[in-house]
Amino acid sequence: MIKQRDRWARGLWETMRLHKDLFFNRKYRDMGLFYYPYWMFFELGAPIVEFFGLLSLIVFTILGLINWNIAILFFVCVYLLGCIFSTISIFIYVKNFKHYTTGKEVVELLLAAYLEPFIYHPILVLGQIQGYYKKILGVKSGWGNMDRKGFQTLPKYKAERL
Repeated sequence: MIKQRDRWARGLWETMRLHKDLFFNRKYRDMGLFYYPYWMFFELGAPIVEFFGLLSLIVFTILGLINWNIAILFFVCVYLLGCIFSTISIFIYVKNFKHYTTGKEVVELLLAAYLEPFIYHPILVLGQIQGYYKKILGVKSGWGNMDRKGFQTLPKYKAERL
């Protein structure tokens, strides 16, 4: 998973660099004015902001500069808001697309959404930062072997959902 995010981050970095002329360029209309800036600020920039935010939290903790009551309250509010958005999104998806038909599947989706900020997301950010690190410092790294298996190797129930 980290290797995959590393590759994706390097690919995103290369793509953004290759097409930097798009950035807020009216000539490219929506692509230059909306889509490219979105990718630049959110997809490319978010892991960097998160990484430095975590470093700041560590440094501020060591220096005793954090009001923990406010920090914990803020964290809980942001986390619960994310849970609300995830829950609503999951239920809208389940109602409209009917891919997940059992209560167990819906509970698994909700559980994954609620645990994602603590387990999956930090791993993704680590992989992205690793990829950026390689690009910034010019570390030579290939794309690796990516064997394509296709849908034939998936169990029937998974292939049907795709």
